[in-house]
Amino acid sequence: MKQPDLTKLWYLYQQTWFKYDTGVELFEHFAILTACNPGSTPVATARNITNQQKLKKDLVILNLRFSELDAGSADFSYSEPSYAVNCSLKQAMDLSRRYQQNALFWVQHDRLWLIPVNMLKQMTTEVGRFSERTVMTGIGRT
Repeated sequence: MKQPDLTKLWYLYQQTWFKYDTGVELFEHFAILTACNPGSTPVATARNITNQQKLKKDLVILNLRFSELDAGSADFSYSEPSYAVNCSLKQAMDLSRRYQQNALFWVQHDRLWLIPVNMLKQMTTEVGRFSERTVMTGIGRT
């Protein structure tokens, strides 16, 4: 299987938008985590669902507050289910490593950061304001 171009991936990650329900609780600082597509390698939908369920279970076991959201392209033609997790950066890094993620998003005081996890040649990058990368919906996730 062909390895993804990490420079291109890093650029694409910086274009990510976030969609969540108007009733979703967000926190002063939080990580945006997913367990989908480990290493940015597409896997079957069933595996992504299982991975997300395992991540959610870990969040509950760790007694972390979290909310659901989607992370994806600006038009959401591509998106991944994710969690906004009220945790420390260390906890976020540990969870991202456990689920073999290349990077995570960190939000603090509305500033959005892209942080490498398994992409060691990349540098932490400030992407902009989280509020300028969000779409709110009035419909909860089914």
